[in-house]
Amino acid sequence: MNTATTKEPQPLTTKQRHVLLYLRTFLNHNHCLPPAVCIAGAFGWRSANSAALHLKALEKKGYLRRNELGGLMLAGDAL
Repeated sequence: MNTATTKEPQPLTTKQRHVLLYLRTFLNHNHCLPPAVCIAGAFGWRSANSAALHLKALEKKGYLRRNELGGLMLAGDAL
């Protein structure tokens, strides 16, 4: 049973705030969100999985959401 379609964003860790800022900046310049491999490269992480875990955390906390095709988008409060 899914009772909430929107949720109040939860507080972010410092690293999550940096990732979110990177996503906003990338979106403003490229009109799309970067793939996980680009996020990992921007932060010096060896694995795109590290970026994917941060994206999942941002989605869970309400800063990202899925579009109709399953792609990630910044949620309204994250813009």
